[in-house]
Amino acid sequence: MKIKMFSLVLLAFVIGCSSPQKLMEQQRYDEAILKSSEKISAGSENKKNLLIFQEAYHTANQKDHDRIIQLKASGEPDIWPAVYWHYAAIQKRIVTAQKLPEAQRKKLDLPGMTVEDELNAAKNKATHFLFASATLLLEKGGKAAALEAFNELSELQRIHKNYPGLDAAMRKALLQSADNILIGFRNNTSHNLPAGFADKVLDFKFEALKEAYPTIDLQPQAGKRYDYQLVIQLDEITISPEKREEVRFVEKNNQTEARITDFSLEKSATLIGQLRFIYKAEDRLVYSAPFNVSSVFKYNFARAAGDEKAFSATTAELVKKPALPFPADGSLVNDAAKNLQQTVAQMLGL
Repeated sequence: MKIKMFSLVLLAFVIGCSSPQKLMEQQRYDEAILKSSEKISAGSENKKNLLIFQEAYHTANQKDHDRIIQLKASGEPDIWPAVYWHYAAIQKRIVTAQKLPEAQRKKLDLPGMTVEDELNAAKNKATHFLFASATLLLEKGGKAAALEAFNELSELQRIHKNYPGLDAAMRKALLQSADNILIGFRNNTSHNLPAGFADKVLDFKFEALKEAYPTIDLQPQAGKRYDYQLVIQLDEITISPEKREEVRFVEKNNQTEARITDFSLEKSATLIGQLRFIYKAEDRLVYSAPFNVSSVFKYNFARAAGDEKAFSATTAELVKKPALPFPADGSLVNDAAKNLQQTVAQMLGL
């Protein structure tokens, strides 16, 4: 009974600490907005929840607005990421308010406001600043500068994940920030891979690496500390159906004629997965990039009946070609492994 009573008291304490009122008292305004909005949306007519939402909404927005004014007044070029995040916080609160039931919104009597234009302008300036700053750090050289560049690029990724050139710059920063990297392959699919598949994927030419690159190993070396483990992770293999098409036509030349059947064969294997940089000291994923690589078999030949003098030059060549069977699935997958190796090498600049 004592244990049960203690549990109830503890539960009441936890609920009380996370109530809208308690959150306001602790100046955790955004949490108070979220918690009170949940209660309001659930149909609570408690006037206290409306007042808490209103007060937290105004207070938090005013704090962000004042900080934006302060940052802009400094005239410093590095203010824009912080300005963006302040505008983003305001925009998030506006969206939260807009999702409340209409009747409750009217009771709150919130001022109509929009920061979309300011948010987009800050986003543009923040992303340009972060990319330019990271580029200069990478040009500066050195492990510390590269790590700082990666941190700036990581913030850029949170603001604009599709920023042009971002992925390549992040990979470059990771490579330049490391002394030693261990590269490996992981089959995350349910398929049994052809013999030698992993060897083909990992067939890199490390002897041609530039001086700025870290030491790269395919097998862990005793006593060696690795900054990152780069995992080429295969998540999915798809084999297309065998596609066979026949086209019949007639060719004529003067008084000669031939009936042609043109055969087209097509089949493909696609490898889908991701390139994963793991920070070894913490076994933590710090960067990943998807890959989608295919090996395509396409073959065209022809058969004819009639006078070969009627053939066009193209048809004559097609008729000479032998009929071939579709390749086995394993053969296509092995060919795709070569393409994957080239894709990864290009991504890493190897």
